[in-house]
Amino acid sequence: MPRVKEQKRNDGYYEYKCVVGKNFDGSTVYKSFYSKKSKADARKKAEDFMISKSQEIEPEQMTFQAFSEPFLKAAETRVKKTTYRNSYCTYFNKHYLPYFGDCLLSEIKKSDVEAFVIEKQNELALATVKNLMRLLSSFFNDAVDNGYMKSNPCRNIRLKPDKKKFKNVYTPDQVDKVLEYCKQDPFGLNIHIMLSYGMSVSEFLGITIDDVNFEDLTISINKSAVYAKGEMLVGETKNIHRNRVIAISKETADWIKREAKHKYISNNSNDKVLPVFMFRYRYSMFMRRMQAYYFKQNIIIPYLNPHELRHTRASTWVNEGKNLFAIAEMMGWSDLSMLRKVYAHPDIQELRKSLNL
Repeated sequence: MPRVKEQKRNDGYYEYKCVVGKNFDGSTVYKSFYSKKSKADARKKAEDFMISKSQEIEPEQMTFQAFSEPFLKAAETRVKKTTYRNSYCTYFNKHYLPYFGDCLLSEIKKSDVEAFVIEKQNELALATVKNLMRLLSSFFNDAVDNGYMKSNPCRNIRLKPDKKKFKNVYTPDQVDKVLEYCKQDPFGLNIHIMLSYGMSVSEFLGITIDDVNFEDLTISINKSAVYAKGEMLVGETKNIHRNRVIAISKETADWIKREAKHKYISNNSNDKVLPVFMFRYRYSMFMRRMQAYYFKQNIIIPYLNPHELRHTRASTWVNEGKNLFAIAEMMGWSDLSMLRKVYAHPDIQELRKSLNL
């Protein structure tokens, strides 16, 4: 079969097109190279260009914060709203920008990223650090593709094994005392609901009075409220498993009916979603008032954070021998093995009793 003759363009040049990078939206960037001699000569020009590009001494200057703006803008159009809000915005505002914000991308080295990882592994769970690194690596890849960095400093960084971390939980007796105190505190309804049913803060803040069915004694959890872009945003839950209908007691239903006078059951002052900083302030004041109340009775009740209330509820149900499928449904979990691994902390005396030891 005869060899196909290379075709010249109408202007007499041979053209060779190759990939030279990617846009923010992930689409491929092409560049054409031309020669009057042959297509092979045009290809040689392309190869020389790519070699010179990889050997550039000084990439174009851009700070981490400046590059994050177009990166996030592009990400907002290509990922789920919940992923963008809960991961992208949270990771950049809370972790990346405070650490790398004013740094020039061209000056960020592998050792800088390793120092960042060490700091975060002392604060966060291994799974969260892995997610942080995954998104950070994607960010640096885009910076490389756009000529702001020579290479990705996240490459070949290994995370140290996670040490087993147990969150604090209340004992069954302490749970009873906290719930009893809730009845006399102005912020008590909020704590009662979170501790009794294991809701996260974002889920609880998103519950409206219309989500409560006073006849069936249920609450529909179908949205979450988070702080992003300088304001409280109400949107989808963390994942599809978090959309659920939970059973509540008549006591809880009557309490909500009696005290919830506005749209969101967490906010008794207006129809707006309660800002998370206001929730945390009221939560902190509740905990301090409760501790002072029981301290006068020579009873010590530890200060637990909101997530530890959720952890307490799941652990209590598991240790009481409640049906794991029912617990997973109430908590919005899809994996029973993860439920058992993360939340079950058996009481040693209960184990002795169960095994007749």
